[in-house]
Amino acid sequence: MLLFQPETTEEQFRFYLQIVDGRLEDYKECFDWLLSAEEFHRESDWLECMRNHAVEISDVEHALKMVDIIYMQRQCLCANDKSNDTVYRDMKQVNYVLYCMYTIDYRLIYV
Repeated sequence: MLLFQPETTEEQFRFYLQIVDGRLEDYKECFDWLLSAEEFHRESDWLECMRNHAVEISDVEHALKMVDIIYMQRQCLCANDKSNDTVYRDMKQVNYVLYCMYTIDYRLIYV
């Protein structure tokens, strides 16, 4: 049970980042929330969290959410919003690593 109850979405964002960074109780649920919180996808702290933890924490469902994030960031880039370039590039790299991991796991299981 959490003793701290964030009052704003920004506080919740910062709090969940700390939980994921420290791998504290319920960190996977917090990571899932961070993936779903579109309003923070441009935050440098959010992107740093993804770079540092996505490969180790993610399951297939998280990887699919990251594909959605990449797709949305790509749409913004096509609309000439260059501020999403870093998010798009970095999330694409994280997702590539996940894809390689799950492909290897799949081949080991079914071969």
